[in-house]
Amino acid sequence: MGFADDIAKFIKKSGVRADRVLRKVSLDAFGGMISKSPVREGTFRGAWVLGVNRIEESTGEKDLDGSRTFNAGADKLLDVHFGDTIYITNNMIYAVPLENGSSDQAPDGVMNITVDEIKAGIANVVKRMK
Repeated sequence: MGFADDIAKFIKKSGVRADRVLRKVSLDAFGGMISKSPVREGTFRGAWVLGVNRIEESTGEKDLDGSRTFNAGADKLLDVHFGDTIYITNNMIYAVPLENGSSDQAPDGVMNITVDEIKAGIANVVKRMK
């Protein structure tokens, strides 16, 4: 059973509107990746991009605190509907090495930790949205 299947199961069980759950889970994942990103100049943190039904190929702009990056992603989620595919990417050349532990600031990476947190908390997300 995959991540999307887990979400669908909780939605069906809870009766919460699927669109709202998709927006909330996507926003939590996007924000988690931004906040866990190591920061020297803000380049990596600002390079997170969110795409709806397509992979974004841009790299964003420097963003030390991540707020501009987060808001840009949040805006894209306003019209998301269950069944849409959300892509969260960071196109910096060093994103893969960083995810694999090359950073002292994020020795355990960023994406895998965030996804694990989202998976563990999906039941609570749905419960809070009822």
